[in-house]
Amino acid sequence: MEQKLDLKKGSLESDYSRVDEITSGMPRKTRDEYIESVERAITRWEDWGISIFQTLDEAASESNMALVEEAEKMIEQDVESD
Repeated sequence: MEQKLDLKKGSLESDYSRVDEITSGMPRKTRDEYIESVERAITRWEDWGISIFQTLDEAASESNMALVEEAEKMIEQDVESD
């Protein structure tokens, strides 16, 4: 899960660091929309990871296998499945 999160965020952060190159020649509105979409995607992946970690922490503290299964489903679905 951590590797999946790191790979997805790394790719998005790479796009974000190259935003001037990627968006050169785009109209300002399109450029702004692209930047916002990358920022939203990064946030969705961060929130996804945090949610899974919280679910696993709760599962461990309560010895709750149902929460472990829920976390596994979240990992399988990931952000792009929403």
